[in-house]
Amino acid sequence: MSKLLKTLLQRSDYLAVEYGKIILIPKNKDTQTSDRWLKDNWLKVASEILITSNQTGFAYQEYTTGRYTQHKAGSLHLTLYNPVTGNTAYAIFNAKLTRGRNTRFGDENKPLPKKRFTVKEHSGFTKFWRDMNIPLPRRLSAFHDCMGKLKHRLISAKLDENGKAINKTLKPFSITHEELISLVTEADITQTSTKQTPNNYQTRAPDKERAQTHCLSAIETISGTCLNHCEVKVKETTNKVSATIHPLNGHKAPEDQTLEEWDMDYDNAATAHREI
Repeated sequence: MSKLLKTLLQRSDYLAVEYGKIILIPKNKDTQTSDRWLKDNWLKVASEILITSNQTGFAYQEYTTGRYTQHKAGSLHLTLYNPVTGNTAYAIFNAKLTRGRNTRFGDENKPLPKKRFTVKEHSGFTKFWRDMNIPLPRRLSAFHDCMGKLKHRLISAKLDENGKAINKTLKPFSITHEELISLVTEADITQTSTKQTPNNYQTRAPDKERAQTHCLSAIETISGTCLNHCEVKVKETTNKVSATIHPLNGHKAPEDQTLEEWDMDYDNAATAHREI
């Protein structure tokens, strides 16, 4: 499990997903700073929540309109993606793509401008929108102005064999603060139990051979990600080997920061915001 989610919970009074939206309230109550941080790191946090909860979720990417079904009926096509794997899926809803009456902008039954559509009050898409707890637009023909409100929200869905979301399964993803704490605590216990090994095992290999073996082990245990971002210096002595990791730049990924470094990030961000 990444350190990111654990660190967030330690630093926060509240972390949960409500109606698909990640809610983060830091202990210092500076939600303005945490909201900006979350906007930049939303994909990472969403991925960690899905992995830790062992659930599949999707996020909204974009929409198009057209005649996608075999009946060539007007349709709204949502493109979704899995934050963990990057795999895409899609959902299709019925939508009207022509004008319902004569207006100064065009005659009845004439095509609406590109990417504009109208849905009925009790349509599948309107139900999905309400389930996501997003206010409806003033007119059901004005959804094109507010589709961006679906972004940065996690969506639960079951897919068919073609990667199409089954409409009735589209729901907002939700998980409580208490559930996240329980899952992270359980993961910590599992990791600790797995890492425990007997301490009475000894080897009689010569010092030089043992040092070389330790050297290789030290290098092998460093992940590919670390090698991309760190400079590794290995020092061999007669009886022991030490591996020192130096970041290649001054910035650490959020999940690798200590709580003190997080405090510094938040303090710097808050100071910058006050100066603006």
